Amino acid sequence: MDKTGDSFQLDAASRQNPCAGCGGLPALPAQPVGGGAGFAEWFDSLPTMAAGRDLRELVAAIVAARAAHRPVHLSLGAPVVEAGVGPVLADLVERGIVTAVSVNGEYLWRELALAAAGFTGSPAAADRDIGAALAAMLEAAQQDDGGLGRAATTYLGTQSLSYARYSVLASCHRYRVPVTVHGAPPQSDSVAIPSAVAARDFARLTELAGESAGGAHLNIGDPVGLPKVFRRALDAARRAGREARGLICADLESAAPSRPPDDPGPTAAGGREIRLIGHHEILVPLLAAALVHRLWDPAEDE
Repeated sequence: MDKTGDSFQLDAASRQNPCAGCGGLPALPAQPVGGGAGFAEWFDSLPTMAAGRDLRELVAAIVAARAAHRPVHLSLGAPVVEAGVGPVLADLVERGIVTAVSVNGEYLWRELALAAAGFTGSPAAADRDIGAALAAMLEAAQQDDGGLGRAATTYLGTQSLSYARYSVLASCHRYRVPVTVHGAPPQSDSVAIPSAVAARDFARLTELAGESAGGAHLNIGDPVGLPKVFRRALDAARRAGREARGLICADLESAAPSRPPDDPGPTAAGGREIRLIGHHEILVPLLAAALVHRLWDPAEDE
């Protein structure tokens, strides 16, 4: 396919290079659908090239991973909370599609605010309450070996918060999905995360990374911090003899993430990387709907 500016040309070469996640279809533009089209027909009408191809291949990779009982790990930054897609991701946890979650400190802070008060802003009064909740989590984290991730999910899942239904981490508590937290919230200057607690979260992430062979890792909303942490954990797992080959990594970002050209990323050991650029409030529900459609068991919705 030859692309110049906003135009493209279908040629024999493009038709002989079928999209791996598109049922063997060649590179084709979007197709019109009728007014009564359902989601499946609409999704199948998307182009099998460029971002349409990438989306289809990501869906196919995640479906294949779960069909083979391989993990699907989410790394979430604060923009995910701001985009209002928590219930969609919580549903993926409930359905067993997502098997592990990592978040940064800013995400934890904002999801606490959302679950407790129904908003993601940071008024001073709310900051005090959230700071107190975070301090309680840290105290709990120091009393067991689960790290801040487990303490956070336990708090969000057991405190009967008014808006817990919007919380991904509360859903993780209900369905026993492991969670790790990396980095302190910028608002929590007075609440330091002990190094021992941070080390437990990283050790748990290293275990999860070591079990990720043939699975998928989706980074949403943090183009810098969490990818670096996951890469460090994956490197540590590989040094310990866990190769984690065939890992599919996807970045869903509002702008193209930067990575040095000589950095192969976490997919070096036989994996591959997919990047989808766009608004989280559109991309995440679209991806989730496609996954639920492909993996749907009618008994789940009875």
